[in-house]
Amino acid sequence: MTANISFIHDRQSVNSMTTVEGESQELVDLLQKIVQNAGALLDVRNCSIALLNAKRTMLVTLAALQRQGQKLRQTRFQLNEGVAGWVAEHRESLIINNVSLDPRFKRLGRVPVGSIICVPLIDKNSFIGTLTASSPEVNAFNEKKVKMLTIFAEQAVLTITHARHAEIAQRQANQLEMLLHLSRSITTSLEPETLYRTILADVQRLISYDVACIYLYHERRQELYSVAQWSHIHATKAGAYEQEEDAADLVDNTNTVQETFSLYDTQSVPALAAIHRHPMLVAPGQNGLPALSGAQLAAPFVSKDVLYGVLSLKRAEPFDSEELRLVRNLSNMAAAALENTALFQNVRSDQEQLRTILSSSSDGIAVLGIDSRFIEVNAAFGRLFGREPAQIV
Repeated sequence: MTANISFIHDRQSVNSMTTVEGESQELVDLLQKIVQNAGALLDVRNCSIALLNAKRTMLVTLAALQRQGQKLRQTRFQLNEGVAGWVAEHRESLIINNVSLDPRFKRLGRVPVGSIICVPLIDKNSFIGTLTASSPEVNAFNEKKVKMLTIFAEQAVLTITHARHAEIAQRQANQLEMLLHLSRSITTSLEPETLYRTILADVQRLISYDVACIYLYHERRQELYSVAQWSHIHATKAGAYEQEEDAADLVDNTNTVQETFSLYDTQSVPALAAIHRHPMLVAPGQNGLPALSGAQLAAPFVSKDVLYGVLSLKRAEPFDSEELRLVRNLSNMAAAALENTALFQNVRSDQEQLRTILSSSSDGIAVLGIDSRFIEVNAAFGRLFGREPAQIV
């Protein structure tokens, strides 16, 4: 089972998994030391490092020189504004020795600025942030100081990439441990309703969702039908989903919301995942869906080339590749559990049919085990010997 668990190591996963606001305190402390050293060497009181956010739409200040006891102000820049925005766009250093003469400078706060220097933070051709220093005096910087600041920028890049890779490795180890734990809880559930609840609860531990639904596959009718649905949202008049203020507990909508649709419904994301036997990730507005319908993620339950059903997740914000990987791994485990449950239910059904035949027959019938001992007898057989069936078995 663990052979089906895979990890994403490409550069895109590094950027998509980390947000500026979610950086570790250890990384912030290291960047703060770099800022302090750079400020001391350049003899300036204003120096800061800003990193690109996860959506790659703005720069957010993560470390800066500040007075004793003063809290860091997370200044935000759009990529098309200010000195940092220009450096982000052109990916080259910039010196402005008289900010009053350059329209690219955007004044923030009351700190006097006469000249400014900004260098990009670039990791293997990928822009990740800026290192900026300013002085209240004009003509405070030259090319020598640009080279000095560039050295600190390179140190910052190494620090950031190492910290993010370490965070990813630790996160993947924690997720693997959780998946193995969840696999044990899933595979020990043989009652269908219990298994459905376990799957939905386990998904919630891995990623957040607004609505989660399990569909089973009816082979003869070529349909998918819902058997379990959890949510902590409510439908609006526009048909979109909004997060409720108090969503600590999930709501079980299984008995109130039931869906059935064809396996060949091209407008249904779960149907597409089932027909292609592959997870489907759809952003708002894709696949002909209205933008207000939110994002959808659907993963089929396939075990030994047999389709058992589909897990469907919905929420307002898009799902990413890391969440897709986690759901795919969990769906592989759930598919094996659904297969075991189906086998268990078949055996149980056969046993119940056998008991029905035994109890309704007027002939004495007994079932012997491999050790020639009675394992099942009916009432008619007991009457032949004047005993109750329980006394014989």
